[in-house]
This record gives sequence, structure tokens and C-alpha cells, in this order.
Amino acid sequence: MKVLLITLLFSFGLLANQGEKAITTSNLGGGDIPANAVPGQCFAKVITPAKYQTTSEKIMTRPETTTYKTVAPKYGFVNETITVEEEREVLKVIPATYKWVEEKMLVKEAGTKLVKTAPKYKTVTKKIMVKPESTAWKKGEAGALDHSNTDGVLCLVKKPAVYKTVKETVMDVEAGVKEIEIPAVYKTVRKKVVDTPSRVEKKMIPAKTKIVKVKKLLEPAQKVPSTIPAKYKEITKRVLEAPSTTVWARILCKTNSNTNTVVEVQKALKGAGYNPGKIDGILGSDTARAIKKFQRTEGLSVGALTYDTLNKLNISM
Repeated sequence: MKVLLITLLFSFGLLANQGEKAITTSNLGGGDIPANAVPGQCFAKVITPAKYQTTSEKIMTRPETTTYKTVAPKYGFVNETITVEEEREVLKVIPATYKWVEEKMLVKEAGTKLVKTAPKYKTVTKKIMVKPESTAWKKGEAGALDHSNTDGVLCLVKKPAVYKTVKETVMDVEAGVKEIEIPAVYKTVRKKVVDTPSRVEKKMIPAKTKIVKVKKLLEPAQKVPSTIPAKYKEITKRVLEAPSTTVWARILCKTNSNTNTVVEVQKALKGAGYNPGKIDGILGSDTARAIKKFQRTEGLSVGALTYDTLNKLNISM
């Protein structure tokens, strides 16, 4: 089993060394070595698949043809309207109409006149003084504590003015002259007036027609073309865009892989619909066939388990 695993790893480019002997530039022969390689990486020559483009082309298998058939003319009776009497114009006089109306007529125009106005009086009430304000001496009484004054007490007091109310007639509006407007004088009269004036009306007498049957050409003789379309068929071609080449590619080898990595690859293949055989971490013939089938289906390089294949399987290294 160990010998089989080593053989399969080598066949996929998974072995970067043989035993303890390292591969050197001289072993590879010349300067054909991978570019930008770092320690721990493994590379192998892989075959990139040729690229094709599928194109469709339409080719004619039978050309278009046209034949002609003569169709006889067609006649038939149709209804046709003919004029028996032409349209004409007739003039008609419409007399005027009258009506009685009432109208207000001016008899005397409006004017003005001057009128004397008498003065107007009014009665007012006013207060007049009869006796003005004055002063007088008045005998008073001694105080309760002063018994020595035997001549009595005199006090000077103020006497208020005396008024009385009288009525008086005064002029409210003076006599004068004012202008009075005299309205106009009208009278209503009844008279006959034109309601609608006389006029001339034009009346069109329509033409008189009748329907007769007439034989007429309905369809002239003609050549009717009959076209048989061309026939085509579509062919599909595969055109080579880029040929298959051999290039260096980074791969999974014994140096940078283990059983867990192979298990991941087997599980990813199975999830993608490719049978890797038993999920056992061993890169057996079933797993190798599944890898190769997956690579060809996806258009990947074949010949080793490349990192492009791992990326396509969503396996991170």
C-alpha cells in the first residue's frame, strides 16, 4: 500500500524529491526551472488544455425560387348612385315683424329754484346772578373757658352769591336762501316698433338621385408571384483558440501535504459530484481519476494536483 501511494504521488507530481536526494538545477538539465519559487513549494510540469471556441454558421442548402400564376380579371354588378336633378338654391323673403312697446318720454327737464328760508329759534335755559358773593359780621358765642369777655363775640362770615334760572329765546338758524332741485317730468307713451327686420333667406334644395346597377371591373388580370423561400441549415464548428502547452505549476506534493489534506480533497470532490472512492486520506486510483475528471471538466491543467485545482475545490492551503 505504501509503495502504491508513493507511485501515485509521483505520477501526480506530488513528490518533489526521491528519497533523501534533492533535485538541483543540474539534475533538471539546463535553466528550465520554476520562476520566483520559495523554499517549501513544489512545482511540476502540467499540461494546460487547448482552448476552443464553438461557432455556429448558417449555410444555404436550397436557394429561393419564385413562380408566377396568371389570375383572370373579375367583374360584377355594383350599385351606383346617379344624379337625376342637380342641387339648387331658392331665395325666400321674410317680412319684418312689429310689436307695441311702452316708452317713457321727457315732458319737462329737471331744474333748480332758490327759496328763502325763515330764521329758526330755540329756547335755552341759563343761570344769572341776582346778588354777588359778600361778607358780614355775625355775633358769636364765647368759648366755654373764656368768661372775662363781656362784650360778646363777632365773627366775619362769607355770604355766597345768589343765582336764579331764567329761560331765553335765541336764534338757532339764521334766515337765508337755499337751492331746491325740481325733478324732471315724464309721461308714458305706447308706440309700434320693429321687432325683427325683413330679411332674405337662402334655402338649398338638395339634388335628387337614384341607384342603378352597373357592371364594373372588380379586379384586373394579374400575375401572382409564389415564392418558395431558401432553405438553410446551421452547422457548429470548434475553432482552436490556443493550443495545449506544458508549463510549470505549483502543486501539492509529499513535502507540503498530509493525510488530512488528502481527506479534504476527497470530501471536496465528493461534494462536487465526483467519486473519489473511500474517504481515507490515501490518494488512491479512484481519487486520482476523480481529480483528473474534475480538472478536465473545469478546464484546468492536468498532470498533478495543482493549487488552481485546490482553489477551484475551495480548499485553502
